[in-house]
Amino acid sequence: MNDIEQIYEQAQQALAKRHLSQAEQLFLSIVHQLPSHAPSLHQLGTLAFHTNRPEQAVTWFEKAVSYEPNNPLFQTCLGAVLLEMGRIEEALSWHRKSLEIEPESALALNNLGIALVRSQQTHPAIEAFEQALQIEPDDAATWCNLGASHRSVGQLDAAARCYREALTRCPQLAQAHANLANLLLEQDDFQEAEQRYLRAIQLAPQLIPAHLNFARMLRNQGRYHEAKQTLEQALRVSPDNAHALTLFAGVLLELNEKDSAREAVCQAIQLAPEIAEAHNTLGNICYASGDLDEALASYERALGCSEPLLQAKYNRGLVLQSMGKLSEAESSYLEVLAEKPGDAVTHGT
Repeated sequence: MNDIEQIYEQAQQALAKRHLSQAEQLFLSIVHQLPSHAPSLHQLGTLAFHTNRPEQAVTWFEKAVSYEPNNPLFQTCLGAVLLEMGRIEEALSWHRKSLEIEPESALALNNLGIALVRSQQTHPAIEAFEQALQIEPDDAATWCNLGASHRSVGQLDAAARCYREALTRCPQLAQAHANLANLLLEQDDFQEAEQRYLRAIQLAPQLIPAHLNFARMLRNQGRYHEAKQTLEQALRVSPDNAHALTLFAGVLLELNEKDSAREAVCQAIQLAPEIAEAHNTLGNICYASGDLDEALASYERALGCSEPLLQAKYNRGLVLQSMGKLSEAESSYLEVLAEKPGDAVTHGT
């Protein structure tokens, strides 16, 4: 075994022990001695990717590909990083090049499917995931991706089957529990949805969307104290999550804890002023406190966001009506009806 092989083995051992900095230094020492050592370049790209340095990851992966242009793993890894950076067309190109070399690569097919989803090509994505599962039928993550794709085109039964297939193969996959819970909620199966949310949160407390969706379900059922507890748990994990703070403020308002609600939503707005729901929630708090001018200003800010909230337009009408500005209130209500004819809109978050 030569010196480079010994160093590479040491680096792999450091990786296995999660000594990432040590491993990176060892791989760097290899490419310093032998710049064309593609396996080390690939490992440096992987380390950069997993430590939130995507630009560096692309550089390392491109170098690895330049020295081993027929290595499909290097190409699909490069595609995965480019996708995370939003360079979707480039990502698709690299995944397809990888599959030209190794058509039976389940990894490349799964990554291609993910990129196709991001480019809003759902049906081709479904085909890619199905091909990947023909090769590796026990890959729970791919089953989960296939389920999400079916759900996005309204194929709910197929989506549920995929999530259950994923959980049969990996009962500890928190994302599959959360995805299935979201689906069950759409189908009004609240009992199993609750069980799935609780299991997802137990397995992965850092999975904030599961906390938020579960809290919304509890709030909609009038279980405000339980919703509050769920959101407190989420905020212990991610105290600066603006969406969690906004939902928390809405629940606190339902519990008539107006001061705490205002504090939470103001923090959310400071963190993410572009979230229309946060401004709408502040408007609701001001409206409930009798501060109509500030409520109106908050609803206007909600409507000025890049993704305006129809609920805020209705709420603005309520405030204008309370202020005696009936003509303006009527105009606001008519705008709501024009956008959502036949929909019932109620005041609140």
